[in-house]
Amino acid sequence: MGVAWILVLVGFAVYAQLFIPTSLYKAWYNPAAWLNYPAHVPPYWVNYFNGFKNPPSFSLSLPLSLSTKSGSLYVYTASASFQYTYNGFPSGITVQVSNATSVVTSYLEIIKPDGVQVTISTGNSFPVITTSPPLTSVASNLIYKYTGTYPATVTSQQVMAALFGVDGKGMFNETLKGPYRVNVVIYSNAPLNGASVIVNVQGSSYGLMGTDFYGRPIDLGVLMGLPSTLLLAVLTSVVSVGVGVIYGGLAGFLGGRKDDVLQWFMLVVLALPALPFLVTMEYALPSGLSTINEVLLIAFLSWPAYAIIARAAAISIRSLTYVEADYVLGVPKYRSFFTHVVPRLLPFAVAYTVLGIPSAVILIETLAFLGVYPPGLVSWGEMLNSAEANQAALNGWWWWILFPGVMIVVVAAPFVMIGYAIDRIVSPRVGVK
Repeated sequence: MGVAWILVLVGFAVYAQLFIPTSLYKAWYNPAAWLNYPAHVPPYWVNYFNGFKNPPSFSLSLPLSLSTKSGSLYVYTASASFQYTYNGFPSGITVQVSNATSVVTSYLEIIKPDGVQVTISTGNSFPVITTSPPLTSVASNLIYKYTGTYPATVTSQQVMAALFGVDGKGMFNETLKGPYRVNVVIYSNAPLNGASVIVNVQGSSYGLMGTDFYGRPIDLGVLMGLPSTLLLAVLTSVVSVGVGVIYGGLAGFLGGRKDDVLQWFMLVVLALPALPFLVTMEYALPSGLSTINEVLLIAFLSWPAYAIIARAAAISIRSLTYVEADYVLGVPKYRSFFTHVVPRLLPFAVAYTVLGIPSAVILIETLAFLGVYPPGLVSWGEMLNSAEANQAALNGWWWWILFPGVMIVVVAAPFVMIGYAIDRIVSPRVGVK
């Protein structure tokens, strides 16, 4: 089961590496790239537990046509209608206009099924127009109508309730279902040849894992973080165990004063506080933290734990008859070490390389949570850090915390199972048990 589990993870990692465009990795840390996505909404499957209350996201493509021309001023209009039949409110509306560098200003007009017309001046905030700031005044006026006071702050939920709610039903209790019409008026000082308008109605649920505060899909972040997590963890474990086995094996095999010196250095490194050391080194490196640097730094702190075990095994192997025979015959120690000690330590190295991957995963994501990770990589620890910074737990955005955290366990668990299984098989051969 563990092997199949690992193969599935590797398959998803390969898929993410080969088929997810590099542009998405670059856009992950650019909030402007996700304005058309609904922000901090739960997964779509939660609708099965609340009677499909939350509407999905959908887009309207509006044909842009020239309405009038006066001198150097061009006026373009676009219009579209849609039926709204959902019980819940959307999370936002955006209007995306392509080839709109010459736009002076624009107006977004929304006509509700009851005939109420809401006109919003959106200015020249292109290529994406966000309706939430202008609509704040609409929501404030409606709240004043029901309460007699203007609110100090207006949430995005209140803004959408003002636009999609039934007037006279308490504003936040019932959606106004029926046909909505969207009209866009654009004023430009140059022809908008080839321009297009897309109206995005952002739903209150999205995808398999929801979205974060910036509108980034959690499932996309989880998938993009898998290749780098596996690669860093495997490389770190291989380097740590490789160095530890050679170093500890030599210390135990040589014995005497050489063993004392090697063991002293081993204990010094083992005593270093891992997280403070790694965070300090990130800022000390002149070129910053690269993938190779992170692997080497984590391996530098991890190898003594494996060296101690390899040293104990090497001391046991050193007392074997054929090893002592080499010493009597004058065989060089380095030759005896690579002939007799290293082959017997290889099963141990394989087992602990697999067992070291979960520890590496946890340490890598812990560092990412603290803000220490190579630039350009998507990290689950960074996603959890972002969730904490935006108070996801206090706001009830559980999906933002749950799925990145679960993925750390999902990646670590199969390697623990396989590693312990290998260890139970090979340990008697090493001479430790």
